Amino acid sequence: MAFDAPTAQVFVAGGDANAVLAVDTKNNEPSKIIPLGGGPEFLVTDGAGSLHININDKNEIVKIDTKTVSVIARWPVAACIGPTGLALDPQAHRLFATCENARMMIVDSDNGKIAVTLPIGKGTDSAAFDPARKLAFSSNSDGTLTIIQETDPEHFSVLGNVLTESVARTMAIDPLIGDVFLSQRAYSPSAFRNI
Repeated sequence: MAFDAPTAQVFVAGGDANAVLAVDTKNNEPSKIIPLGGGPEFLVTDGAGSLHININDKNEIVKIDTKTVSVIARWPVAACIGPTGLALDPQAHRLFATCENARMMIVDSDNGKIAVTLPIGKGTDSAAFDPARKLAFSSNSDGTLTIIQETDPEHFSVLGNVLTESVARTMAIDPLIGDVFLSQRAYSPSAFRNI
């Protein structure tokens, strides 16, 4: 889900429905269902009237106008196999799409142009961006958190991988202090033997 402040709408991704639902928070009623033509993963709003969504099974990013609640662009990211995580630097107009093939694609949020592709850990699920420190993150099921530094909108570098718990992929960031949080469920490998 993502909240768009200018239109006071919540957008809810429906992976099985291949669509996104817009909900008007003024009356708590659904306002429109937008077919996406593929399975959505993460979505981000820029606070200026645009919503971006990773389409996992189509290797593309969809841009939606939140005022008209309609698709206005589809950008292929062919080298990004299975885009999952998505984060945004609204000031630099850069999207950070994490890919199942251990890459992060940094994409211009205005026109879909790919700025750069960088290596990340394996099994990515989530992406986040720290605007104060200009850091992008990818949480990965291989037990790593990849950290990428944004120098300016055209220059990015991988600072490295921090070791985390295996399969700790769901992520949140506290932008005030820069802490990154990963959730990890304790499980026994033997619980999966008969599945």
